Amino acid sequence: MSETEAVEYKALYQRYRPMLFKQLIGQHDVAESLRIAVAEDRVNHAYLFLGQRGCGKTSSARILARAVNCENPDNGEPCNVCDSCVDITNGSSMSVEEHDAGSSSGVDAMREILSKVGFVVPGKKKVIIIDEAHLLSKSASSALLLTLETPPKGVIFILCSTEGNGILPTIVSRCQQRTFRLVQPDIMKNFLARISTHAKLNVSEEQITQAVLAGGGSVRDSISYLEAIADVGDMQTSWEHQVVEALATVDAMKILSSVALATQGGAAPRDLAEGMFVVLRECFFVEMKATALLTTPDWGKREETAHALGAKKITQAIAQLGEAIKGMQQGGDGRANLEIALMRYCALSQ
Repeated sequence: MSETEAVEYKALYQRYRPMLFKQLIGQHDVAESLRIAVAEDRVNHAYLFLGQRGCGKTSSARILARAVNCENPDNGEPCNVCDSCVDITNGSSMSVEEHDAGSSSGVDAMREILSKVGFVVPGKKKVIIIDEAHLLSKSASSALLLTLETPPKGVIFILCSTEGNGILPTIVSRCQQRTFRLVQPDIMKNFLARISTHAKLNVSEEQITQAVLAGGGSVRDSISYLEAIADVGDMQTSWEHQVVEALATVDAMKILSSVALATQGGAAPRDLAEGMFVVLRECFFVEMKATALLTTPDWGKREETAHALGAKKITQAIAQLGEAIKGMQQGGDGRANLEIALMRYCALSQ
């Protein structure tokens, strides 16, 4: 195949990125509010999209940018086929500017972005999308605030962030806020099942569940794990379950061996510890018969492991893991922190 004939490969999460408000899974209220605002011509001059990674913040910003500039909108949804929609999707439209504050947080970059707000194409809206807005420097935030205080006509700002506390309160006060939530496991599982069928992935129901567990409610992460599982047949996502199962034995060597296998298999110590924390919390809910509080699907041995551990050991393990994670956040050796914490758990559980 020649270079001109070659088709650029797109990751699964890129291929299944939502293009309409109604395609945003797990965000019905947010999606509807934005669609109605477009349909009724009530789009605000500034929005703050808050939520964990992979929940649809940037996708929603792009859908909104297409919708307000669409030549043939359908009840607030973009048509995605007109010249304006296609140009925005391809990243070649002069109506949309995207800025990643995570890679460029300074005032000079912000001033360059703001210098373009006056160039509004007649009959169009200028949409400025700022990702990781909480990482903007103080001077960059101040420059942005000045523009938000006297917003130019026809300009819409969309700030996307995982940490609302990192954004100046005065900026927050000038934005309409929309909160994006982690997607519930049952919704995510159905969504991944549809993708696996449409993309003809050779994955089992158990492997789809594994991807849901690993994704933790993030649509992008869950799809990425699904694709990885389809490629390699398995993932390290079961490591945290294996270590938790070993905790029930209170066998120090078995527990340390499980940690060693996990890290050798590619699991980062902090990710492993945080994953174990989630698994143990779910086991505690099972043991306390509080299943209504469960937020992740069963990996197959949850009830058995919960009963084998018992509430006392579970709480001891959670307390020790909390200390380990705290130590990792302060820059300590990740694996050493985890191993020491698990040894303390063994000593307390004898």
